[in-house]
Amino acid sequence: RTITAAAPLVNLANPVLHIVGRDRAGDLVAGLTAGGIAAVSAVLYRAEAITAWPQDIADILAADEFDDKKIDGVLLYSQRAARVFIELSRDMAYGPTAYCLSLAIADIMCAADYPTLVAQRAEEDSLIDLLR
Repeated sequence: RTITAAAPLVNLANPVLHIVGRDRAGDLVAGLTAGGIAAVSAVLYRAEAITAWPQDIADILAADEFDDKKIDGVLLYSQRAARVFIELSRDMAYGPTAYCLSLAIADIMCAADYPTLVAQRAEEDSLIDLLR
């Protein structure tokens, strides 16, 4: 919406290039195109999910809820990361607080019964503010 609203004010003689990962939640190019703005995307990276925690992390996650080495919180930047975290952590002895970049991520974590906080804006600074 921001780009579409600004389009009349700037010279968009060329398409907007949206750099993306292989897996993404939305389709910015479709939204821009629907708004009359030429846009293309280029997949420049992919994130591969791990299938098991490294042993040092697995040991911490298996710790008792009252262990002083437990993980208190997890920062989640995507719905996919939330799903992978839940899958890998299904045998955890406790649920750390989920600090979520968006409401969509928070919905996933709430459904899995994790204590959840959501950033006021889908920006890293806003996510980090939750830690303060």
